[in-house]
Amino acid sequence: MRRRNRGCLIVGLVALAILVGVAAGWLWYTTTPQYVVRMTARAVDLGDWQSFTTYVNVPAVVGSAVDAEIARRFPDPDSLLRRVAESAKPQLTQAATAELRDAIEKRAGRSRQLPAMAYALGPADIGRLSSGEREARFRVVLPLRGERVPLTVRLARNGGRWHVVEVEQVDRLLAKLGVQSLPH
Repeated sequence: MRRRNRGCLIVGLVALAILVGVAAGWLWYTTTPQYVVRMTARAVDLGDWQSFTTYVNVPAVVGSAVDAEIARRFPDPDSLLRRVAESAKPQLTQAATAELRDAIEKRAGRSRQLPAMAYALGPADIGRLSSGEREARFRVVLPLRGERVPLTVRLARNGGRWHVVEVEQVDRLLAKLGVQSLPH
């Protein structure tokens, strides 16, 4: 009888240790840049602006996109048009943020509502380009509107959390979401 109780105790302790290990692993994983990239993709896929802003530093991403578009449209840094566009950056950023929000929210209900864990752990085309203590870059291929859109995403750590702060090739993403590069 004692031997049987001892065996049950050992099995119970091993099961508890496995459960604690899995829980600790999951908690650690939710602090990684990979998790942030996957949850950002989920927010876009589901049209969930609130979740999107949890993982994305929207002012930084939109601001860098506006800067890139101004530089693309007005390559001469000394031109009057470029200086005018740069002086209008706050208004352009605000308008572009509103367009981005509208484009994301229009996606709501269009895709399958998979659980968060399916996105967090599921197969996705995410490749690490570089990673450090404060910054990480990933190559991400997002399936949007029937096409695969390759992007490079830069994340920065702010305190204990990672946030997307820049999307390179943002013009591809905006085009697929139906957002004009610069508001007119």
